[in-house]
Amino acid sequence: MTPLKIGQVLARLRERYPTLELSKIRYYEEMGLVAPARSKKGYRLYSERDIECLTEAIRLADEEFVPLRVVRLRLIDRGLLHDDGPRVTHTRAARRATTNAVTIPVPPRPVLEAVASGEEGEVVAGEGPSTRLSLLALAAHRGVDPEVVNRLVALGAITPQARDGETTVEEADVRIAVAATALYRAGADLRVVTSVRRLVERELGVVEESAGSFRHRVSPDEARRAMSQLAREISSLRDALYERELSHLLDGA
Repeated sequence: MTPLKIGQVLARLRERYPTLELSKIRYYEEMGLVAPARSKKGYRLYSERDIECLTEAIRLADEEFVPLRVVRLRLIDRGLLHDDGPRVTHTRAARRATTNAVTIPVPPRPVLEAVASGEEGEVVAGEGPSTRLSLLALAAHRGVDPEVVNRLVALGAITPQARDGETTVEEADVRIAVAATALYRAGADLRVVTSVRRLVERELGVVEESAGSFRHRVSPDEARRAMSQLAREISSLRDALYERELSHLLDGA
């Protein structure tokens, strides 16, 4: 099949979804739900699988009301989408839209050289209840390997943000960096972080999908408490399943 341009794709999909607009197709691409090729002139070129992927994404979102985070995971599970596209979660998109923080790439050498020279960053108080650390403070934190910090940034597991001229990370990133350092020192390939992150995204998708039946019928505070409880119950179930399957794995080793 000859690849189709976005206007041709729109005309084809409108046979099933008459109100579909170009902006929605572009938005789905931004959210990582479809990844068309590009011509030499920069035009989007959609393959038959891209069109099938878009059709299924629209069906899941519009007809089954599946959250886009979960839509992406289902497309990957069905082999319609490669697991190498952008991961733009609702949380990250909301943060991007409501703050002036900018996620920036961090060159590895300056961090390593600063830590080697004994410099340490300070804790930076961020907006809201959570504390933020300077990226340098994270790299210099006891139990954290600076090289691991750089790899985590490159993998997208830690996303530094520029605030008031300071490059900062979330307080929770310390725990991520410490755990990743332990894996690294145990000989694990740090690319395992991506696999673990994918598991977390799947679990959050289950929480979000399970909460869909009530979260819009109660107040935001009630929805937050209910989702928190739901997440704990799902986590407990996951732990029980994990313990059983690990036991079976070790018994068969």
